[in-house]
Amino acid sequence: MKQITSLKVAYSPWVFFILFLSADLLLVFAPVPLAVDLTILLFGILLPLITALFLLKTPASTKEKDSLFQTEWLEIKPWLWMVLAGLFVVTRIYKLTTLPWPVPDDGYVAYWANRLAVQGDWRMLYGNSHAEPLFFWALAGWFKLFQPTLLALKTFPVLVYVGVLAAGYFAARQYFSKTVSFIALWFLAFNFITLFINRQCQAAGFLLFLECLTFYLLGRYLILPTVKQAKFFWFLALCIGMGFYTYTAWPVIAVMAAFPIFWRKRDRLPDAVKKLAGFIVVPLVVILPLIHARALPGGGSVFQRLLSGHQGGLNLDYWIEFLWNGLGTIKEDPSKLGWLNPCLAALCWIGGLELWKQRSMSIARWIFLAFLMFLLPGLLTEPIEIYHVIAVLPLICVLAALGVNGLLLKTSLSKNKKLLLFLLLGVLSLGFDAYHYAGPGQLQDPAYWVRNQRHLMPVDFSRAYPLLEAAHQKGVPLFLFLNLNENNLDQTLNVVTSPFDEMGRTAFLKQDNQKAVLLVNANYEPFLKKEMPDSEWTWLSPDLANDDGGLMLGFVPVNASNQPILERWAKANDVFKRNNDIYMDPVSDQANETLKDLYAHYAIFQGDRFLESVFWQKVAFYEIYRHQIPEAVAALKNGVQNGYPSAQFYNQLGELFAFFGKKDEAEGYFKKALSCPVNRTTAEENLKHLQF
Repeated sequence: MKQITSLKVAYSPWVFFILFLSADLLLVFAPVPLAVDLTILLFGILLPLITALFLLKTPASTKEKDSLFQTEWLEIKPWLWMVLAGLFVVTRIYKLTTLPWPVPDDGYVAYWANRLAVQGDWRMLYGNSHAEPLFFWALAGWFKLFQPTLLALKTFPVLVYVGVLAAGYFAARQYFSKTVSFIALWFLAFNFITLFINRQCQAAGFLLFLECLTFYLLGRYLILPTVKQAKFFWFLALCIGMGFYTYTAWPVIAVMAAFPIFWRKRDRLPDAVKKLAGFIVVPLVVILPLIHARALPGGGSVFQRLLSGHQGGLNLDYWIEFLWNGLGTIKEDPSKLGWLNPCLAALCWIGGLELWKQRSMSIARWIFLAFLMFLLPGLLTEPIEIYHVIAVLPLICVLAALGVNGLLLKTSLSKNKKLLLFLLLGVLSLGFDAYHYAGPGQLQDPAYWVRNQRHLMPVDFSRAYPLLEAAHQKGVPLFLFLNLNENNLDQTLNVVTSPFDEMGRTAFLKQDNQKAVLLVNANYEPFLKKEMPDSEWTWLSPDLANDDGGLMLGFVPVNASNQPILERWAKANDVFKRNNDIYMDPVSDQANETLKDLYAHYAIFQGDRFLESVFWQKVAFYEIYRHQIPEAVAALKNGVQNGYPSAQFYNQLGELFAFFGKKDEAEGYFKKALSCPVNRTTAEENLKHLQF
């Protein structure tokens, strides 16, 4: 009995790592009910975590304090850097311009950057979301150097992230050993979040770069002797001011960057007051134009929108999304993988426990506090948005690096075997993320769209681009009519094809082999073939069901007989383009303004059956957007009467009448859709549902 009572249970990082990893693997891949998942979460993560905290109730001794952060057990040889660089290049350029575009955010940013590059449209806040301007300015400069092609658009965020990695590594070196810094850099380069954001041009693109640069400058300031601190202090203050031009989540980074400077015990009160004044005045001067823009009417609407949907309390869905999507808070992702894969999540848990051992150190306490602060923009807003909590990513990578360090630091293995174990963990983590990104859970996977029988317009756009690019590379002069459809928000295709477009640069019939290219509703094909007999049409999404049938791309050889028609269609295309510009601008009432503009130019559309069709379909889109259903019904009926009696008009009328319980009228319209020369809508499916 005496032996039993004196038995002590020691903390073992490997034991808890295996527990956490096993639990995460079961949560993600085991096909079990939610109740079982919650049981696994309780006994596989929460209870082991509590147990580990109990075992580590005594902080590390003074001798152990620096070992976690400064001990070098891994020799960073040149070939390791080559492996990291090679993997980074491969994972970023793989299908860089061929994956379907998942969201219209690329086009949103590219639209304003291209408008700035072409028209000099300088602003402090861009678009309906009143986004901060730094990324737009930089992308506009990129478009000045290179044409706004899809390749240019896709490579820019990758190059920005190269800067993030460089700044991140040198920032880590201010606080940690080369070993910890390299491992943190590995996870900063390879994780699901970065695989996702590197494929998108986002207004928040510079936040991570300036965050890492800020903490590099902070580290230099804290480490250097007093006589050499001044320039880093002012650079740090300037960098913090510039950060406000990146994203609305920046204030929490600014607070945590300033915190260590005013908390240093060696600073006397007068010195602290001087630093506080400098840290307030410099950023304030830098952001005065931004403050003025936010104070103007509508400038603060982004904050109202983020807070308006919040029901109070904390948005804890983010915590679930980091580790496990078992509750399905991201509806589009059925993989159940969270933003942190099982291996990376388990390493972060171990890193957090290792940091907990060092909690008597100020840097450990700062990391814990910063982690919570960086989550606040997400916890206090709706809906779930990865960029609201993106500032926490460098800390996640540091925790994972400390987790690897905790596992391998005190093992009796040779350096080569430790290196091999680290590479195994790193490759395992990358494998999970590659599966998550390219597997069945992502919008980029066409098979996912087929199974769900729905898709967004960007899929049609991404399939249209290579057809346009191929024609351009063959030297065919193209006149692009890409606006004669319902699209308003996603300007990606319009921007990246602008170098291909001869519209406005040359006149019709001035070159040989010239073609007009139309992007229109797929149900117009029989009508347009009759009107343009020598045209060629490609339905862009025959494998993906869409209520309205999706879009088709048509190539029409320009000749003397169709020139007058095409010139009129070009004017209508310009009206729709201007209409898109109104929609993209931050006006108080978009739908009313766009409708007003459309009706003001109705004479251009009147009397042409194709133009009448696209006109009234666009009007119906805006009326539905305004919840004016009678007006939408009237517009759809005008489209049938004055334009082409195509299937999408009848199908949409049927859907509207079915929604309001008028089954007889709905049934009649669905049947009319089925009797059209071409029906690429969901009318048959809707009719079956109506009968149940």
